[in-house]
Amino acid sequence: MKDQITIIIPVYNNAQLLVRTLKANLPHFGSYHVVIVDDASTEDIKGALQEVNFQGEYIKNRVNVGFGAR
Repeated sequence: MKDQITIIIPVYNNAQLLVRTLKANLPHFGSYHVVIVDDASTEDIKGALQEVNFQGEYIKNRVNVGFGAR
């Protein structure tokens, strides 16, 4: 059985920083499952993901629950 890895990236605003980070790291993610969790950003995070042709999963929280919330 092969181990499955999911990369979860929490984000709150800073869309351009997210773009730079993804441009630098997406080539290294390979076939891993990547999830961007938008913690109710006021910036257009989904648009930023389109800028880098992000093919992973995108989840947008309706309210900011903070990092590590239950």
